[in-house]
Amino acid sequence: MFEELQETYENIMHAVCAEEVFGPIKSRNAEKRLAVLEEVFLAIAKTVNPGDYLGDLDAKEMAQEALKQLKKFRDRAREKIGAGIYGQKIRENKGLFIIRTDKRGYYVNTAEPWSEGDKCAVYRGRCVGGEEDAGDVAVKIADDPADNDFLRNEARILEILKKNPSPQSVHFPLILDHFETEDGRLGIITRLVRNSYNVYEIREYGDYQEGVPEKHAVWMMSRMLGAIGRAHHCGITHNNIEPQHEQVRHRAHNVILLDWAYASYKPRDTGEGFRAVNEIYSAPEVALKGSPTFATDLYSIGKSMIYILGGDPETNLVPDTVDECLRNFILSFVVESQLGRQQDAWRAHFELISLIESLWGPRKFMEFYMPDREEDFLAFKPKEKD
Repeated sequence: MFEELQETYENIMHAVCAEEVFGPIKSRNAEKRLAVLEEVFLAIAKTVNPGDYLGDLDAKEMAQEALKQLKKFRDRAREKIGAGIYGQKIRENKGLFIIRTDKRGYYVNTAEPWSEGDKCAVYRGRCVGGEEDAGDVAVKIADDPADNDFLRNEARILEILKKNPSPQSVHFPLILDHFETEDGRLGIITRLVRNSYNVYEIREYGDYQEGVPEKHAVWMMSRMLGAIGRAHHCGITHNNIEPQHEQVRHRAHNVILLDWAYASYKPRDTGEGFRAVNEIYSAPEVALKGSPTFATDLYSIGKSMIYILGGDPETNLVPDTVDECLRNFILSFVVESQLGRQQDAWRAHFELISLIESLWGPRKFMEFYMPDREEDFLAFKPKEKD
C-alpha cells in the first residue's frame, strides 16, 4: 500500500498544473468535463487517504500533504473548466527572465536573491504554466563555475534520496530540474518550501525570542531525527546541519532539512569527507578533518535543539525551565567524543517519542503560531539572519 502512496505522492508533488494530475478531458460539455474530473479525483484520492495510515505517523503526514495538494489541483481544474481554458497552453510572461531546460521553462525573479550562501544564491521562481504553490520553485545557482561541484553534489544527494522513497521524503527538498548558465555556472531547481521559516527566523519572532516551548521543540526534533535517520539509511551524512538549514512549516508541523551541498555518500567506501566547518554547530571531528559518521549529524541536531529551546549552543547551557529528563536527553547528543554521543537517529527518535509520552501523555497536535508569509513570488523576500 505504501508503494502506491509514494508513487501518487510523487506524481502530485511533481506536477505544476492541474492538467499534469488529471490528464486531458476531451468532452466539450462543461458538465461532462466536471463529472470526468470528479471521477479521476476520487480515484486518485483513494490512494492518499490519511485514514489508511493511522498507524504510521510519517505516512499519514505524506498522505495528508498529497491530498491537500490534490484538492487544490481539483479546485483549479474546476475553475479552468468553468472558464473554458482547461488544457490550453498558458501564454508566457515576457517581462520576466526565463530559464529553459529539457523539461520546461521557469520564470525567475533575478532582481535580488531570495537568500545567499557562501557558494551560491537562491532565487524564487515559477514554472511556466505553473499555478499557485504547485508551480513555485527555488532556483539555486553557483556564484562561480569553481563552485559547481557543490551544486553537483547536492543534486546527486537529492536524487539518491528521491530514488529511495519513504514516508520521510516529506522532510527533504524535492528536486525538479537542473541546468547550466551561459557562463558555465550550475543551477538546481527544487520545489519551494512555502509559508515556512528557518529556525533562526523563528527564534527572532517576538513570542520565541526566549526560546521555543519544549512541547513544540520536541516535535521539531522528532522531524529532524526522522529525516536524518532516513538519510543515514541511504548512506548519506548531511555534514552541515544548523538552524539556517532547518526549514519549519509551522502549520503542517514539518521540518525540511536544506542545503545538502556538503553531504557525503557512503563515506567509509568513497572516502568523501567534510567540506565545511561551523564553529558552533559542527562536531569536533569536523575541524579535525576526521571521518563523517552518523554521530556527526546527531551532534549538530543536539546543538540546534539547545538553540531552539533558548539555550546557548556554544556552552551547551540548556535553560532551567526545560524538564531535566529532556535536558539530559539533548545533552547526550553533544558529547565531545564521537563514540560517546548518540549514534543512531532512529533509536534516538523512538527514545524521544517515549520520553514525550512519559512527560505529557499521548501526543496531540498543538497549533504552533507564526504569521503566514506573503506568497507573491515577485514580491516576497524573507528576513535573513545577520
